[in-house]
Amino acid sequence: MAVEIYITRHGETQENIAGILQGWLDGTLSEQGRQQSEDLGKRLKKMGLVFDAIYSSDLGRARETAEIIKAQMGYERPVEYCFELRERDNGMLNTKTIKEVNGDISLLEMKAMLHCDEYEQMHPCVEKRSSVMARAEKFARENIFSWFTGKNGQGDGSLRQHGPGKTRQSNNAKILVVGHGFSNSYLIKELLGEHDNIQFHRQENCGLYHIYLKSPGHALMQHSYGAPLVTVSLGDKSKYA
Repeated sequence: MAVEIYITRHGETQENIAGILQGWLDGTLSEQGRQQSEDLGKRLKKMGLVFDAIYSSDLGRARETAEIIKAQMGYERPVEYCFELRERDNGMLNTKTIKEVNGDISLLEMKAMLHCDEYEQMHPCVEKRSSVMARAEKFARENIFSWFTGKNGQGDGSLRQHGPGKTRQSNNAKILVVGHGFSNSYLIKELLGEHDNIQFHRQENCGLYHIYLKSPGHALMQHSYGAPLVTVSLGDKSKYA
């Protein structure tokens, strides 16, 4: 038994185009963002994937993305909306532009800065990275690692047949997660055991990561566009038993 997790970021928003920090704002998908969501749903269906669960951030831009994907795939069960998958809260910086907050730095430089202590010191209103990681840990414990301990599976290495009324083709559970750039990075860190690794996993709008969780102690990750699988030890996950 294994759990396969497909992690995507919401489609492009009007705020992305304008360079506005969204954080806990709902945001509004642009025309391209809706098209990206439709294309991803069609792609997942073409791949023959049948998801046992679709989880999404409860923020508007992720909810709309998830519902579009669901419709394109013909997925029949409700999307499960989770507070834990929300983007990092920017506090009073929400609605401000990147230039207003950080001056004339590039978007890539700003994304790297977000993962540094200095950023939190400069902007104490912003949610701490430790809080984002705590939310990622809670989501993983309750909705991913739990497949191995009986909440979602049978607790004996088998899985419940609770997908959208279709026959399971393997003994693996398949889960889709629709979230946000920053918070998805910390969920991936949690799944791969990279808590002390400063690197972040950059993700474009409707980009897709595939993580193959062989057990609560062993994972493989593959970028959806053909990068090789990387084996990573997750260490002791007994705290999730």
